[in-house]
Amino acid sequence: DKQCKWEGSCIERPCAKYLDESSCNTDASCTWDVDSSPAFCSETYCARWTVASDCDGDAACTWKSQDNVCVESRCDNFNGQQCACLEEAGCFWSAASSECVTSTFGACPPTDVAVVFDGSGSMSQAFGRHPHGYEA
Repeated sequence: DKQCKWEGSCIERPCAKYLDESSCNTDASCTWDVDSSPAFCSETYCARWTVASDCDGDAACTWKSQDNVCVESRCDNFNGQQCACLEEAGCFWSAASSECVTSTFGACPPTDVAVVFDGSGSMSQAFGRHPHGYEA
């Protein structure tokens, strides 16, 4: 059972309490896993680290001190934190938007043309393992 882990007995995993994608994604230690059918809420890779030094020792993870949790190293984890953003490899501080962005695209000028398609009709239909469509 993917919702339990065996430690002498079956122990419910911390993210198993979330039954839908919206509530799952509110917890920084959880992620909605669509690689299985049906989809379920599971722990993120970095949730295994509960101590800042262990978390920061893993190149894929970053310790988020304001929440006391280990999260995946992503630039948007540092929005509003210019110094922390600049210290993170692969991140760039965009003064124009006051956001931490991936350095690959951070220096690109903002888009001046946007193309928008109305997908509201199809987005409410079932898509394979997504019985309620996608959340927008």
